[in-house]
Order: sequence, then structure tokens, then C-alpha cells
Amino acid sequence: MRELKDRSELYKSRQSLMLTSYILALICLVLEAVISVSDIRTKDFVNDFKWVFRWIILSNLLNGIILLTQKILIWVFRKSMIKQMYVVGISLVAVCGVISCQHYYYNLTHLIFFIPILLSVPAMSRKFCITILSLSGIGFLLSFFFRSFDNTYQNSLLPDFMIGLAFYLVFGSLSYYLVLYLIQQNKKLMASKNEAELASNAKSDFLSNMSHEIRTPINSILGMNEMILRETTEESIAGYAENISRSGTALMSLINDILDLSKIESGKIEIVCSEYELKSLILDAVTMVRERIEKKNLKFIINVDESIPSVLYGDDSRIKEILLNFLTNAAKYTREGSVTFTVSWVDDGGYAEMTFSVKDTGNGIREEDLRKMYGRFERFDLEQNRNIEGTGLGLRISKQLSNLMGGDIFVTSEYGVGSDFSLKLRQKVISEKPIGRVDFLKNKIEGRKKYNVLFKAPEAKVLVVDDIDMNLFVIENLLKQTEMKVDLAESGDECIRKSCIEEYDLILIDHMMPGMNGLETLGFIRERDDSRNKETPCVMLTANAFNGAREMYEKAGFSDYVTKPIECDKLERTISRLLPKDKVTFI
Repeated sequence: MRELKDRSELYKSRQSLMLTSYILALICLVLEAVISVSDIRTKDFVNDFKWVFRWIILSNLLNGIILLTQKILIWVFRKSMIKQMYVVGISLVAVCGVISCQHYYYNLTHLIFFIPILLSVPAMSRKFCITILSLSGIGFLLSFFFRSFDNTYQNSLLPDFMIGLAFYLVFGSLSYYLVLYLIQQNKKLMASKNEAELASNAKSDFLSNMSHEIRTPINSILGMNEMILRETTEESIAGYAENISRSGTALMSLINDILDLSKIESGKIEIVCSEYELKSLILDAVTMVRERIEKKNLKFIINVDESIPSVLYGDDSRIKEILLNFLTNAAKYTREGSVTFTVSWVDDGGYAEMTFSVKDTGNGIREEDLRKMYGRFERFDLEQNRNIEGTGLGLRISKQLSNLMGGDIFVTSEYGVGSDFSLKLRQKVISEKPIGRVDFLKNKIEGRKKYNVLFKAPEAKVLVVDDIDMNLFVIENLLKQTEMKVDLAESGDECIRKSCIEEYDLILIDHMMPGMNGLETLGFIRERDDSRNKETPCVMLTANAFNGAREMYEKAGFSDYVTKPIECDKLERTISRLLPKDKVTFI
């Protein structure tokens, strides 16, 4: 029916037409009631049934039939908004026709048809506009046809007709060309919108591909570095490797920030809520920044309300991301003094109004810069902070994440004195048991713990598939101490050939491979008649971090997935969970 198929806009147009028809029918009823009462008082028409039927019953009966028919047809065409539009539009013209023909003796009654003509414009449909114009024209002619039988108005009939016709042609042409103009403008808007969406998707695809391309070599770097840390006995080499590990982690944090920003702007980021222990969330955040804070000889103060419920419901990973941004910034921009992390709450009947606050004695923010806090890549006082790493993305992302979770971020700062960043968030209470008194700084930070393998499975056979030799070398050596028999394949085709010859306990498959990707490879493993691994659990190895990954991989038949750069602990936990229990011995 229309060039811009927007159901919500159609609904609004339909409602305006329907409401207008009801109002006009009500006006007609009131008007005729007033006329009838006036005539009854002055003339003896009460006993004249024709007069009563003509002035009191007929027009209102017709309007009632029109509106009742309209309601029935709307129900009949309840699945088609377009047909409903035509029903309502024609009904409005019919009501206007009844009023115009009933009250033709008023010179301007025929102008009532301009109401449906003008109200047809928002529907932005040429066909609908022409239909309403044609029916209104017929109603206009009928009004003067009835009037021609009344000799009282013969002298003014032709002048009124010509004036009415002129108005009809002017308003009709105006409405039609206005519809054409709106359709043209909407086409331009839709084209601009499509271009913007294509550009946004292209940017997202580019960032996703770049993420994959960057994560792949970082995976090799950090994997090789992990092996150095495991095997070296020299402290100086271990120190160098620790610095490589920290730098690699910082680089990954930067990549994740850019990806998060892209996802938020394209509306692809999701908030995944689940039950979580508040103690674990706080402890994780504190542990990840504590060394950095204490290395600068800053005092780290933690104040947690002991009455806060211990188990809440929300997206703890996103909350942790925001808190880490607050704490990391405090550590970066504070040269001396302290960093104070405070967690408080207000009971709200089954919900907890949480406040997470990080206060520092750092550089502070100028008042004029506070308004630019959440801009892209905004960093302040660059002369003073030029040696501090960061892009300025973190706080913008934290602000948008907090809004997605129904919360907000608040900042107070005094330049040269310090800043206070707060996250206010409403969380559902799962367990009302209070968190109690916890010393989050109890354990002294020690050097890197010596690696200990999680399990050993000398009888287990694992196939690893990746098109990059270095990745195969890294995974093979990361799994060396598990004593599993690790077989390697450099392509999907080689994986399928080996899966037809050998039966494995687990298969690890890279996602983005030339020729045949990981999803396609698994499909062939499951479908081929000669495959010996139709039921073998498979794990996806992917450098693409995106929402819905788990659902997509599970739907394709994968048991789990591991992101690159590979975290050895996570890889070992995943493998130990999927291997046959009788082949795994936990250490």
C-alpha cells in the first residue's frame, strides 16, 4: 500500500482517522439533538413520524451502522494494517457524507470532506490518498445533489458549488502533492539510514576482522611467553616474560575497549544477567588492581557495608568491567595518597540500590572538562598525563554499559585534590544473607605462582585443528604437561581425513580457516558416514569475541568454545570437563 512500510506509523494514522470519525458522529448526534429540541419547542412536529425519522433517527442510524461495520471489518482484517487503513478511511468519508447530505442547508457543510482529505496525508500512500480524494469528491457531489431538490437554496446553489469545487481542487491537489513530497523525503531518509547502517556494519565487520587478525599473533606471543614462564629457572628471564605478559594483557584490554564501543554504538552488545556472589565480584576487582596500586606506594582502603545481601542478580562481568575502569584510572592518575573503594546499598523491597564508589587523591578534573567526560577518546590535562597509557575509551564505555543495565555513573572532582567516581545500580536480591565482615586485603600479594597442571590424561587422544603452525605449536606445548596424546591438523580437510581414521576423545577446531571454516568442518565430521567422531565433543577456538557466540556455536554442535589469546587455566578446565571421566586424573 505505501512506500514507507512502518507498522507503527500506519497504526497512528489509522487511529487518527478512527478517532475523527467517532468525534464527527458524536458532533452530528449532539447537533441534531439540539436542532430537534429547538424545533419541537417552536413547532408541532412531534406527531409527524417522517419528520422525527428524518431529523432525529436517520443520520444517527446511518452513522451507527457505518461505525459498527467499521469495527467488524477491523476485526476481520486484524492481520492486515493496510486493509484496516482503507476501512477506517472509507468510514470517515461515509460519516462526512451523511453529515453533509443531512445538513446541506448550511453553506459550508460540504467543506467537511477536507477533514478526511487532510488526514490521508500522514499515511504517505498515493493509492490511499487517491481513494480518499475520489470518495470525498463523490460525497461532495451528493451533498449538492440533495441540495438541488430544495427550492429555498436554488439562488446560491451554483456559487456555493463553484466555491466548494475550487476549495476541493486546491486542497485535494495540495494533499496529493504533499503525499508525494513526503514519500520522496522518506525514500531519501531511508536511503541515508541504509547507508549509515551499511557504514556501521562495515565498521563493525572491520573491527571484528581486525580483532581476529590482532588476537591471532597475540595468542602466539602470549602462548610462547607462558611456556617461557613455566620452564625458565632464571629470575631475570622470568621478569622479562612477566613484562611481556602485562603488556600483552594491556593490548588485549585496548582491543576489547574498541570492540565494546563498536558493539554499543551498533546496538549489538547484550546485558546477560545471572546470579552472582558480591564477595567474589569485589574480590576479583580488588585483586586485579591491588598490585598496581600498592606498587605506587598508595594506600588502598576498602569499605564494604557488612549488611549488603551476599547474592544478587545482574550482569556481574559488566559491573566488574566498570569497577576495573574506575580503579585502574584511580591507580593511573594518583601519584601519592590513597585510593578508597566503597560499596554501600539501600534496601528497596527485594531489590538493592547499589552504590560502588572509587575515590582518589589524584590529579582531579577541571570543571570545564567534566562536561566532556564521556566523549570519544577524551583525555584531559595531556601535558601532565602524557606518560599515562590509555585511549580515553573506558569511561565512555562504562557510562553506556551502566545505562544499559538501568544504572548511571556520577562524577565529582576537584582539580589538584582528587576525584570520586560512583556507579549506582539496582540489583535484584537473591539471598538476603548479609555479606558480613570480609578483609579483601588479607592475603599478601606474592610473585607469580608456579604453574601446576590441573589434570593428567595419558590415555586421552585430542585433535587440534588450526591453519597457523604457530598456534598449533603453542597449544601442543601448553597441553604438554597433561600428557595427552595431541594430534595436529592444519586444515578442515585434514581434520576430516583424520577423524575418519582415528577416534578422538576431544577435537579443538579453529573458527576462521581458509577453504573450510570450523563450523563447516564440524558439519562434515557429524554427517559423513565413515566418520569415527560423530559423537566426539568439539570445542571451538576463536579469535572473534562477539555476543551470541556461545548460542551460535552450541547450535552448530560445539560443546563449548575458548577465545584467543588462550588462557591456559580456562583451556585445561574446559578440556577436563569434556574428556571421559575415567581418563582424567586431577592433580
